[in-house]
Amino acid sequence: MKKCIRNPLAVLLLLSAFCLQPLALRAGGPLTPPGAPAPTMKSLQEMEPRTLIASVPYTITAPGSYYLSNNLTVATGDAITISASGVTLDLNGFTLSSTAASATGAGIYSSGSYEDITILNGHIRGGVTESGGVYTGSGFANGVFVIGSNTKVTDVTVSGVLYYGIYYGSVVSGCSVVTAGYYGIDANVVESCSAYDCGYYGIIGNQVSYCYGEGVNNGTGVSGAMIINSYGYGSGPGNNGTGVSGSTVENCYGYGGNQGINAVTANNCYGSTYSTNGYGLYASDANGCYGYGGYSGVYCEGTAQGCYGSTSYGHGVTAHAANNCYGYSGASTGVYPNYWAGIYADTANNCYGYSYNNYGLWVNAANNSYGESHQLDGIYARGGSAGVSGKNGGAVENSFGYSYFNYGINASSAINCYGESYGYIGLNATIANNCYGYSPNGADGVSVTVANNCYGVVSGGYNSTVGLIASVANNCYGYCYSSGGSGTGIYATVVNNCYGYLSSSANYGDGIIANDINNSYGYASAPYSHGLNAGDLVTGSSGQGYGTGSYGIYAYVANTCVGSGTIGNSISHPINVF
Repeated sequence: MKKCIRNPLAVLLLLSAFCLQPLALRAGGPLTPPGAPAPTMKSLQEMEPRTLIASVPYTITAPGSYYLSNNLTVATGDAITISASGVTLDLNGFTLSSTAASATGAGIYSSGSYEDITILNGHIRGGVTESGGVYTGSGFANGVFVIGSNTKVTDVTVSGVLYYGIYYGSVVSGCSVVTAGYYGIDANVVESCSAYDCGYYGIIGNQVSYCYGEGVNNGTGVSGAMIINSYGYGSGPGNNGTGVSGSTVENCYGYGGNQGINAVTANNCYGSTYSTNGYGLYASDANGCYGYGGYSGVYCEGTAQGCYGSTSYGHGVTAHAANNCYGYSGASTGVYPNYWAGIYADTANNCYGYSYNNYGLWVNAANNSYGESHQLDGIYARGGSAGVSGKNGGAVENSFGYSYFNYGINASSAINCYGESYGYIGLNATIANNCYGYSPNGADGVSVTVANNCYGVVSGGYNSTVGLIASVANNCYGYCYSSGGSGTGIYATVVNNCYGYLSSSANYGDGIIANDINNSYGYASAPYSHGLNAGDLVTGSSGQGYGTGSYGIYAYVANTCVGSGTIGNSISHPINVF
């Protein structure tokens, strides 16, 4: 059974009494107010802890931070002079200018032993202009001229000054100079800056990176000890300008009247010159570089590694040692001894040299290389000075030379080489070992003093062509196919263990012709030709002559030989001849 509240009025009275109790009794806290708020206002110095430069000329004599609030103009001399250390000058995006009729003073000047100076964020403007390398006009002589230690100039532009744009900061970054009669920017470290239309140097520093500089009065665009990722342009009326010049130059582009890039070490650079007697890239050592124009596209006193050189006036690549290089020379035909070459070096390894009018490769030694020329030799390594050392020519190994009109390879020594000439001699050497020479329409396939294990082939319509010609031929093969003239497979003084072959529709010729022939085979298929033709002695050899009036062996003495011809043999003293 449910219970009911019999007196609701009593309950309401009890609740009302509780709710009407004071808050202090219920919460237990104080009721006194906390009081008025404390003052929070700051002084003007606290709100802006910098000193305003309201007019110029102005001299800073105490450390601190200074700023501009509007553009300022000076009538003559220096606009702002810093005569204290520990100074920060914020141009605040405004401009300092001068109304001096003749350029004088500096936008910002500091000289002496002051240090820890920072200048940033603004502009300095003069009225100097350049015409034909001559700088004249009004305004400032210098933009920022600060001499001291630990100085920094950031995000400042300078234009139209007579001498120096920014000189001399410890670090200059994000700055730009346009028209400065002497130097654009001169500092220890220069980063992300540009200098246009400067007289002698666009940018010069110990470390330069991500910059662009122009030196237009036979000057230098960018100069420094270490230059990275920068572009320099140097020009002038005397064609003596240099694009980029430094000790170590990396990933840079230089264009100049005399030299595109000049470096001790150049890595992954591009240099170009518009002068006929200049250098695209001039360095002690160059790696992965490209040079164009002038006397030599790429010129290295030491080693050129993986470089490309091209020119229309001289040598494509000039080096003491050229490795994995490509050289092109488009120069007109020189006059002895002033010939040119695609690659001109002491040693060329794994290189390609091409010249239409001059030598493909002109070297002391070539290994695994290719040389090609239209007018002169594909590879020349004989007799004349080559490369920067001036040594005489020498050996060519494992290389290929091609010429249209002259020698494919012309060397003192050739080893494992292939020489081809369309209209002259495929391979010409003092000593040739394991070589192949070919001339499809010329004089001789191989022409050497001593030939060992060589193969010479000639074909075409010229008279007196020879597959292989030598003083001494050992273990060689000579082939001559002549459609319009006489020829010979092998022509030598002494022949040992060789094979000579002649095929001709013209009269006369021999498979092998020599004073002494030993253990060799000669074949001739031409009217009035001989398989073997010896002025003195033939030993242990075989000769075949097929053609009207042909002898198998034609000799003074033949010993233990086999000969067959359409009219037999002609031997003054045959011994065991069959």
